[in-house]
Amino acid sequence: MKYTHLILTALLLLGSQLDAKQMFNVKTIEVKKVLEGSAKEFYGYTKANEESVKEIALRYDAFIEQLYVNKSFTSVKKGEPLAKLYSQEIYTAELELINALRIKSESMVQSITQKLKLLGVDEKVIAKVLSDKSVSESITITSPYSGIITQKAINQGSFVAKGMKLYEISDYSRLWLIVKVYEKDLPFVKSARSADIRSEERRV
Repeated sequence: MKYTHLILTALLLLGSQLDAKQMFNVKTIEVKKVLEGSAKEFYGYTKANEESVKEIALRYDAFIEQLYVNKSFTSVKKGEPLAKLYSQEIYTAELELINALRIKSESMVQSITQKLKLLGVDEKVIAKVLSDKSVSESITITSPYSGIITQKAINQGSFVAKGMKLYEISDYSRLWLIVKVYEKDLPFVKSARSADIRSEERRV
């Protein structure tokens, strides 16, 4: 009734010859509508955005000689070494590249370089072979993404077939919040202006 009372008071003062500001020495204020609401709690869980989940696999057969990232839920950065491995296919191709350099066959150099790139060999590794004119039996693979290792599918010393998944990396910088809401609460959720999220620590 406060809003109605203000309107009625303003109508009565209009018929008076006195200035209301002078008589009562008051300041006028703008009437604002205040919304009072309620809050509800819902429970849910966080989940990685499916678009941010990446898999790392090889395009050639290889043996894992050493793992630099050897456990799940390890944070990695793009370009960070993941594993050192040996691949007969890569080693042979790099030897062919050195031989092409020695016989000064530019077409062979370009062809073998392109082959190594298609196999997924890092351009820095190829550049080092070209500059040093020497080949290492092992090759180090690095992470093409930054994120969290959510799955490690290999062990040191294991054989990895072409196309086999080595790691799964998820970016947790943005997460989905999956909340269970009953049908009767949907109108409330749709009309809500904001939401506060609180996490609860679970101890095992």
